[in-house]
Amino acid sequence: MYHGEDARSNNPYSDQGFGHGGGYEPSRRRQLPGEAVRLHCRADPNFCLAAIPGQGPVMVPNNESDAYQVWYKDESMSNRVKDESGAHAFSLINKATGECLRHPPEDLQQCLLVVYEPNAQDESVLWTMSEDMGQGYRCIRVVTSITRNLDVLRGDKKSGGMKNGSSVITFAWKNQDNQVWKMTPVGPGIGGSAAQPSIYPSAPGTGVGVSADYEPPRRRQLPGHAVRLHCRADPNFSIAVIPGQGTIMVPTNASDAHQIWYRDESMSNRVTDESGAHAFALINKVTGECLRHPPEDLKQCLLADYEPNGLDESVLWTMSEDMGQGYRCIRVVTSITRNLDVLRGDKKSGGVKTGSPLITFAWKNQDNQVWKMTPAFGINRVGEEDRRYGCGEDVMRDMVQALEQL
Repeated sequence: MYHGEDARSNNPYSDQGFGHGGGYEPSRRRQLPGEAVRLHCRADPNFCLAAIPGQGPVMVPNNESDAYQVWYKDESMSNRVKDESGAHAFSLINKATGECLRHPPEDLQQCLLVVYEPNAQDESVLWTMSEDMGQGYRCIRVVTSITRNLDVLRGDKKSGGMKNGSSVITFAWKNQDNQVWKMTPVGPGIGGSAAQPSIYPSAPGTGVGVSADYEPPRRRQLPGHAVRLHCRADPNFSIAVIPGQGTIMVPTNASDAHQIWYRDESMSNRVTDESGAHAFALINKVTGECLRHPPEDLKQCLLADYEPNGLDESVLWTMSEDMGQGYRCIRVVTSITRNLDVLRGDKKSGGVKTGSPLITFAWKNQDNQVWKMTPAFGINRVGEEDRRYGCGEDVMRDMVQALEQL
């Protein structure tokens, strides 16, 4: 669930008006091309494909008032691009986020979301459909490789079936019900009914899917020191939570609250790792979600609801001793051999880039595996809201001193 705060910065990723100054004016609603549709697979028609901030493309229970479950089938490239079978290409643009469904780099990985570019021929967001597989269901395939099918991870009955939050991936054809899809047209408004508040945060600056009387959640003070995190591989990039992309690296932007994390040490006296280092959680300022370990190395780190009184080791991390110049390893509390890492962020592999996923990996003594936490607000940059919420100059000095002692 969303636990938003008024971040009050001018960052480009803000939701529901969070993350902008008092003079902010929401962008005008943009008309998206194509027919508005919902997508469900034969494995369970009670679940629809949605683009959920912080989770990406997942399956959620059908909700006709939820704009995150509405997609525009853009066929503007259909006469220019076809797959090897001759099927015409299309893209799927989410109504709430304005982002396109993008193929993952390889099968068994979650599909991605990227910004919609109306005039760009980007094959990574183009899909095609097979012939009718019965009752209007069809395969949805990658335009450049029709053996890669849109699939719900473990969505077949044998593997447990459809669940709220099941990831949407690509996979080879296995003739399973979680691989065939039906598009159903969406009526006027959202789902043929008047627009109502979505259960997720609204689209960036659009207000799509939010009724006129919607009120954003009240600000909640998060525990701990507000920090930014960068790795030694490139200090010009910071960890952020970007809707539709999850935990990634982005160019450091002092006004972007999605790059601010609260280091919560409330469990530090109760939980330590095998080396004796005290545990902490990292809570994103904008989403209110915790950075969570991925289930295994080389997978992207996750986000989880912040539970102030819950002892959830999956969101607890520890730090190593100083590795030089204040940089330290950040490790999984239950396994200090698993280090926070930027995927392919070392120079040999191409370096840190905008959108580089955050993962865990075994220690390789590389600069993309050692991190520095810096105070999110410099002593000379304390704003009115920081003073109002107990973050004045004296608190900032205490924060700096505490971080220097880490």
